[in-house]
Amino acid sequence: MEYIVKTSIKLSNDKIILYKLKSWRLIVIQTNCSDIKFENNTKQNRIVSITFDDLHKITIGDIIEINYNKRNYKFYINYLIEEGNIIYLAESERNISTRFIIPVLGISRNEIGLEYLFNAYLYYESDDSEKYLYLCYRYIDDDNFKELETKLRKNINFVSQLEPNSEKTIFKFKIPDRFIDGVKLLVQGKYSKISEELKRTILRHHNIGRESDIGYILYRNPEAVKVLEKELRIRLDDNIDIFQKMNKEDETYRISSLPY
Repeated sequence: MEYIVKTSIKLSNDKIILYKLKSWRLIVIQTNCSDIKFENNTKQNRIVSITFDDLHKITIGDIIEINYNKRNYKFYINYLIEEGNIIYLAESERNISTRFIIPVLGISRNEIGLEYLFNAYLYYESDDSEKYLYLCYRYIDDDNFKELETKLRKNINFVSQLEPNSEKTIFKFKIPDRFIDGVKLLVQGKYSKISEELKRTILRHHNIGRESDIGYILYRNPEAVKVLEKELRIRLDDNIDIFQKMNKEDETYRISSLPY
């Protein structure tokens, strides 16, 4: 796998913590430390800090300075994630707007600039019209990002570019009229009720089929329903879908509430 930047910390016991920038929202950690401790917030069901051999601690809210192209960029640690033997530091977790609504813009995953994408937002400050989608990117001063900016501005649905601060740039797009009703259904958590055209558009964007996690959600896969019913120990009504409704706060970009 290609990484944008690699940097390391050497501890006093000669062990190494290697930070590998997978994208501008996600860092992969590799280490030969033998004693890794995770502190959990049980109420929020999330990791809040990680300690390595009692010599180095990473905590939610920490900032990592990343040097790239002779410039320092700040990486804000908002999520600590453990998957198997892999530890991730994340600025953001992918929200519903990114997974299900970006596809309506007709931009393929290869052209959307995922390595720079922080998240997509259906709401921006006081705009809750659900007629626009805001794609928030980490602004990086390199040729690849400049090329991405040019491509995004040429999209038929592009409206304007916003600059909330020096580290982020936001592209505002109009949601095509034919998908407005479908987006409103997605907001309500009615994934299986959207049009067949929108379902296929979402799957095509992700380059996946019906036999995938997103496909199971969109088509309310019977086996997936049984698994969820077993986990919840209830029987789901036929009109209830198998994925969560939107949390509006997760889908809203508010300049005043974010440090970045």
